[in-house]
Amino acid sequence: MKRICLFAALVAVLFISLPGCTTLYVDAPMGRDVKLMTREAPPSTVLRTKAWYFLWGLVPGDIGTAEHISQLRLDAVRVKSEMGVVDWLISAVTGGIVMPRTVVIEGRRN
Repeated sequence: MKRICLFAALVAVLFISLPGCTTLYVDAPMGRDVKLMTREAPPSTVLRTKAWYFLWGLVPGDIGTAEHISQLRLDAVRVKSEMGVVDWLISAVTGGIVMPRTVVIEGRRN
């Protein structure tokens, strides 16, 4: 009986911590032509940052990709959102109330 309760609690924590409605908007700085990089193109710059979402994604996080692209002076970018082990642990501990995502901005300058 204890094993069933432990298993049910573990499954409940997993289901509570993983789902959510998170949207990542990728935008370029105003007045600049920024192209998308292909998957195969090697980046010269890689920036890893966090996007924080609250209340299962009801309160969106804004990482400001335009600001990062402008600061790094990138002409071509590739952006992806990942959920790493640390992100998953934070989400699991908070029951999904806080849901971080790792945002990777890869780019190059011409």
